[in-house]
Amino acid sequence: MKKSIRIIIIMLLVCVVTGLGIMLADRTIAKADGYYPDNKRLLCITGPVEIHVHDTDGRLAAEYIEGVSENGFSGSIRSGINNTTGEWSAYLPQNSGYNVEIIATSDGTIDVIFERMDIDYNIYYVANYYDIAVKKGDILSMDYMQEFFSRDYSERIEKPVDPVLKMGDTTISPSVEYRDEVPEYTIKVSSNKLGGMAMNYSSHKTPGRRAIVCAAPYEDCSFTGWYEGDELVSTEEVYTFRIESDRELVAHFEGESAYGRNGVFRIKIETEGDGFVSGDKSMFALDAYPVEISAFPLYGNEFVKWEVTGDCIIEDVYSSTTIIKTTTEDVKLKAVFRALEKPEIQGYLTKEYNIHLNMGGYEGAIGYRVYVKEPGSKKYRKLGTVQKAEIIFNSYSYEAPKSGKYKFKVKAYKKVKGKKVWSEYSNVVTLKVKKK
Repeated sequence: MKKSIRIIIIMLLVCVVTGLGIMLADRTIAKADGYYPDNKRLLCITGPVEIHVHDTDGRLAAEYIEGVSENGFSGSIRSGINNTTGEWSAYLPQNSGYNVEIIATSDGTIDVIFERMDIDYNIYYVANYYDIAVKKGDILSMDYMQEFFSRDYSERIEKPVDPVLKMGDTTISPSVEYRDEVPEYTIKVSSNKLGGMAMNYSSHKTPGRRAIVCAAPYEDCSFTGWYEGDELVSTEEVYTFRIESDRELVAHFEGESAYGRNGVFRIKIETEGDGFVSGDKSMFALDAYPVEISAFPLYGNEFVKWEVTGDCIIEDVYSSTTIIKTTTEDVKLKAVFRALEKPEIQGYLTKEYNIHLNMGGYEGAIGYRVYVKEPGSKKYRKLGTVQKAEIIFNSYSYEAPKSGKYKFKVKAYKKVKGKKVWSEYSNVVTLKVKKK
């Protein structure tokens, strides 16, 4: 696939995978551990920092150092870094208390976000600390108290106490704080013309979190910037920003493309029979964009055809290598293989003028008979019979008595109702032996 298509796939992965990873991991582990608390605590930190999280017994629970997020051995904390937004996030279980230490690794500013949410991830408390000025070596801390005192979360304190952010002994007040009614903001994206695609992903649309919008130019087109009304707000194809209000962003493109007028569609590839298709089993492609696909039968099989479900254009359904173009919808593509109706034969000549033959590929065969047509002869003669081996092919060696052109073919046989049944002859293999 060309560069324009690769960009689309990469951006889809950036926008979706990095954003979903932490949330889905936490939900899965919570169920696996048998825990499903009434609510959850989420901590997000952005800026030049390293982070250390310890439980109340002093054991390391999670840390972030130089771009790498690691989980410790305490509790079931799940944490991770979003490499696109630079935001480090961690879910802090309520059956333990935690101390979070944030160390500035350079001069700059830090954002800290604390959220409480219920079992369905509905957020009911947010405290946002924006643009905290720090110098290298400054230490900030937050203490989270234990809120549940039993494994099944049946015993809890009367009222959760929200953590307090401190720098040394100085308490830092939230820049913005929401209780009970937390606003949700909508980020809408679109494109100004058929020169590319605009994409948007945000797992949370609450104030303070980072949004990611992606612009993917089509072939022969270029991206010129994100606009809000008449104002240019970014020239980055992957644009991240803090969510503070509803926004409507338009990706502007220049140029004309023959592709993408209906969008991007998924091609899902399957197989039937013994064979495989090279490349990914699922890919995305602009409509009308030519995507080459190739099918390869396993030994003893042959490619039959491509079967397509959905609206698309395929150049030749009977060719193992062909071109497919999506048009208006996602499609399924199946490569169909079948066992050969006659055996296969392959051969090569060794340095010692010995001819080595491989044969196989006939379903149900219990043996193969080898025939040779020697130089100067008008007829084939039987060389011998090879019993089927417990491997994918059978072999036979033949010592050429003189120089010249040798032709070989085989027949396979199997037993049907106690009788020997022979296949058709295989194709002919020709090998030329030089003078000794």
